[in-house]
Amino acid sequence: LALRSAPLEDSSLLGRKLADDTRVLCAAPSYIEQYGQPLTPDDLETHRFLSWSTLSVRKIIHKDGQIALLDPTKMMCRTILDDGTSQRLATLEGMGISINSLWSVAQDLDARHLVRVLPDWRLHDQSVLWLIYPKSNVLTPKVRCFMDFLISRLDISDLTAKRFA
Repeated sequence: LALRSAPLEDSSLLGRKLADDTRVLCAAPSYIEQYGQPLTPDDLETHRFLSWSTLSVRKIIHKDGQIALLDPTKMMCRTILDDGTSQRLATLEGMGISINSLWSVAQDLDARHLVRVLPDWRLHDQSVLWLIYPKSNVLTPKVRCFMDFLISRLDISDLTAKRFA
């Protein structure tokens, strides 16, 4: 079993949706102290950004429905990371602004180790958190039991809902 927050492209895997995956912009307080707090999406072009390897344009959406484009090719992308944990750790070290799954950084935000950047905005990509597993005709009882346990214990909706209203 694995947790995945990206589309299921490998046809040898099956997935069970756990929750919508709200993604937000965040940075370390030390980064904000040194480089300032962006106030609009356009301000991001003058900031260091921890990007993904495709450098694809992403849409961000304001809580009032306004949409803006986040284009890494127009930003200072000195670090490229395609792994969520690496993104989070680099952000904690003050290396730049990044997009992170809200469930992944919720404790860091609560502890003020990270701060939201453009807090009224989030990534607009309908991401989903999946529990993935290999295709097989029958899951073993211990795997099925663990899946049920994990699903019953995860409260992703609580982590995401209370931080973006």
